[in-house]
Amino acid sequence: KLRNNWLLWWQGKLDRPLVVIEAFDVRSNFTYEHLYPNLFQFDSNLTPEQVLLQVEAVIQSVHWLGDAYPRWWLNFGPGILAAFLGSQVRYANGITWFKPILKEENLKTVSLSLDPENQYYQRVLSIFKAAVQRWEQLLTIGYPDLGGILDILASLRGVEKLLLDLVDTPQEVLRLCKEVADVWLQVFSQLNQLLETAKHGFSSWAPLWMPASGYMLQSDFSYMISPRMFKTFVLPTLITCCQAMQFPFYHLDGKGQLSHLKSLLEIEQLKGIQWIPGDGAPPAEDWLELLTEIRRHHKLCQVYVTPAGAQKIVRELGGQGFCLLYTSPSPRDS
Repeated sequence: KLRNNWLLWWQGKLDRPLVVIEAFDVRSNFTYEHLYPNLFQFDSNLTPEQVLLQVEAVIQSVHWLGDAYPRWWLNFGPGILAAFLGSQVRYANGITWFKPILKEENLKTVSLSLDPENQYYQRVLSIFKAAVQRWEQLLTIGYPDLGGILDILASLRGVEKLLLDLVDTPQEVLRLCKEVADVWLQVFSQLNQLLETAKHGFSSWAPLWMPASGYMLQSDFSYMISPRMFKTFVLPTLITCCQAMQFPFYHLDGKGQLSHLKSLLEIEQLKGIQWIPGDGAPPAEDWLELLTEIRRHHKLCQVYVTPAGAQKIVRELGGQGFCLLYTSPSPRDS
């Protein structure tokens, strides 16, 4: 039944919104931080199976209500691909920090590629593979948060330096964006191969069920750049990633990214937009003109809402084509 509901939604044929509610058993003391813990907090000497055993009791305490589906994703912090490319990771107070490694003044000397023996890459693959083997008949395994292309490059270079590079050496930034995207797609392909035997579809850090390969793409770095720079530095690799999967979605985070919405809506392969207003901004249901614009371009839309917010969207916009989430996005922010 869940599979059919989601398939109809993807096809634009479901005459109501999807309503996803993930709730913990009232008798448990678990939170979303327990369900999707930052896996860097676990002893690296623990085997993948031992890590999964610690998480399993938490999964069993969740009620998957409405159109929610049993799922689990590997949380190593946002943009873990930076670690695969050589950044050293520091985990502290629930947050994953990536140390910039591109110190060169001249980016012409820099080249980025994946070391298959990278310790972080191997750790992620081993736990991902173990999760598929242990739970493939029971729930949907979600991709780890690989990160957006410019977000990853910012972790490797440093945000301020990368902003200057966009002006000073744009061609080198474009080259490095392509190299990061090549590695991104290489890792994505590897994860998809591990999911070939999985029974219950595909997912990512977002509660978005997909019948085939897809991802919640992003570029949080874009909050700081102009629409012209977005078209130059983000759009080419974003389109490439969209073309490499069947169900691409975009994580539009904060009002600073709204200037890029027009470019996003023009990407033919992009299936939809997840709108996150951001801290201090009005909730999703107060952005009716924005939500209308997304739907006017025949894109699906996913938002976090309260029950009252869900009712407002359905009352004002009809609800069709929306995925309404009543859950906390906070674990991914760690």
